[in-house]
This record gives sequence, C-alpha cells and structure tokens, in this order.
Amino acid sequence: MESRIRELEDHHARVYRELLEVLDKLYLAKSEMSVQDESALMIRRQLQASMMMTAPITTSMTNEGELNSRLEKLMRENYDMDGKLARHQNEKLRLVKEIYSGQKEYKELVGRIRPVASELRNRAETERKVVSQEKVVDGDENKESDKNNETNGINENEVLKELIVGLIYQSGYQGTNETIENWLRYLEKES
Repeated sequence: MESRIRELEDHHARVYRELLEVLDKLYLAKSEMSVQDESALMIRRQLQASMMMTAPITTSMTNEGELNSRLEKLMRENYDMDGKLARHQNEKLRLVKEIYSGQKEYKELVGRIRPVASELRNRAETERKVVSQEKVVDGDENKESDKNNETNGINENEVLKELIVGLIYQSGYQGTNETIENWLRYLEKES
C-alpha cells in the first residue's frame, strides 16, 4: 500500500513539474518575453518549487498524529534530562557545601594548632639548652645516663616527626597551606 502511495506521489510530482514547465512557456509567450530572460523564469520556478516542498510538510503534520507523538516523546525526553540535570546540580551544591565546611573546619584546626606547634618548638628548644647546660655542669659523671636519655629523646622525637608527617600526608593536607608546607620542610630537614 505504501509503495503504491509513493508511486502515485512520484507520478504526481512528475506531472506537476511538466505542468509547471508548460505554464512557464505559456507565461513567456503571453508576456512576450524571450527565452533568454531566464532570471525571471528561475525566480518563478524557485517560488513554485518552494510551494511544492511545503505541501508535503503540511500533510505530514496532519498525518494521524505522528508529529504530535514525536513532539510528546521529545518533550518527555527533555523533561527527563531536565530532572537529571537538576539532580546533578543538587549533588554539586551538596558537595560544594561539604567542601566549604571542610575548609572552614581545616582553617579552625590550623588556627588552634599553630600555638601548640610554636609551644612545642619553644619547649624543645628550651630542653636542648637545658640538656646542653647540664652536660657542661655535670661533666663526665652523668655521661652514660645522659647518652641514654638523649638517645631515648631522639628516638621519641623521630617517632613524633614521623607521626606528624604521616598524619599530614594521610589527611591530604600537603600542598594546601603554607604553614603545613613549612612544617613538612622543617621536619624533613631535621630528619
């Protein structure tokens, strides 16, 4: 059935084209124009061809609701994509809020740890001075116990340095703050 319809439509198009050509010749004869004046004839044919092309479009628009069903399908797909986009935007907003909260907490922790770190540095410096002064005062009598205490202190310091460096790397804070980078450089220099 469809092939018969297409066959008839093709036949109609051929007959219509022949009709247009005959009408063009008639138009030229009535207007007493020469065949060399093709530009006017071309414009006329283009207008007629354009009208011929719009006819199938208008018939397809009324073709048993096919266009309506396609438009409805496209609208549903568009609605689904809009829903996905909204969900992605909500997830992005949630992640941005989470990042902001984490950064805020990080800054608070850095603010709280700075005084502690500087106090630890001061204590370590004071202990070094005290130990070096005691060595001078005590002389040889406490050399053996001083060596043991010093070795234990060095070992403890090394363990603490490794723990701090490990915590910084494990928590992912390296490269996030100049203070932390300075700590890492200091700790690696001391090792």
